[in-house]
Amino acid sequence: MPLLVAPMKALCSQQYENWNEKFGRLGLNCKELTGDTEIDDIFEIQNSHLIMTTPVCITSTIFDPSSKMLQNLHLLLNIKP
Repeated sequence: MPLLVAPMKALCSQQYENWNEKFGRLGLNCKELTGDTEIDDIFEIQNSHLIMTTPVCITSTIFDPSSKMLQNLHLLLNIKP
């Protein structure tokens, strides 16, 4: 699963909207992972094709030993403002 890391939530949300519109038409599931993400969304994120997140969220996910969200990570993109 490709993972896009944006430096702040606003850029993450903007990229989510762009990618969801473009790739949603192709049947790809895009999800946004930020501090506002609900626990129900976490299960959906595990089955997503593209994930947009912030450095804080990805760091907490990487260092959480119980997290299996990054098992299928294949590509990491870093967006600079």
